[in-house]
Order: sequence, then structure tokens, then C-alpha cells
Amino acid sequence: MGAEQALPTPVYHVIERTGPHHDPQFRVAVELPGLAPAEGVGGNKRDAEKDAAAVMIVREGVGGWKNDG
Repeated sequence: MGAEQALPTPVYHVIERTGPHHDPQFRVAVELPGLAPAEGVGGNKRDAEKDAAAVMIVREGVGGWKNDG
């Protein structure tokens, strides 16, 4: 039973905001040291950040994570 590895806090950057003011679409990148950035999209920044994090987690093969929304 080993201790879980603590990761640094991810850094998120809004890459693009498109669409009308009442229905925006955000494209966000997430960065962690030593890993390639991942991008996600969503109707608000938080959803785009969650999508980007999920893309990175799946790509890096990190297990035991589920997206509960």
C-alpha cells in the first residue's frame, strides 16, 4: 500500500472563445509539468477545463478516475 503521488496543480488557459454572448463555446488547454498539454471544449470555462483534464487523464492512462460531472 504505497502513498499516492501528489501532482502539481494544473494550469488552465483559455485558448479560444467563440459563439454569441448568450451561447459561448470555450476551448481550454490544461498543462502539467512533464506532460504535453491537453485541450477540451465546453459551453463554459469550467466544463471546458473538466473536458481538458479528462482528455489528459485518459491519454496518460491514469486509472481510478471517473467524471461525475
